[in-house]
Amino acid sequence: MGGSNCVLVIQKQLFLSDVNPQTSRLFIPFS
Repeated sequence: MGGSNCVLVIQKQLFLSDVNPQTSRLFIPFS
């Protein structure tokens, strides 16, 4: 139930964090 949708959200967050170095630094510890 909504499994594929969750994957899309995670991929989107990873993409945004890769584009923004500041977000990437904050995102890595939580991943």
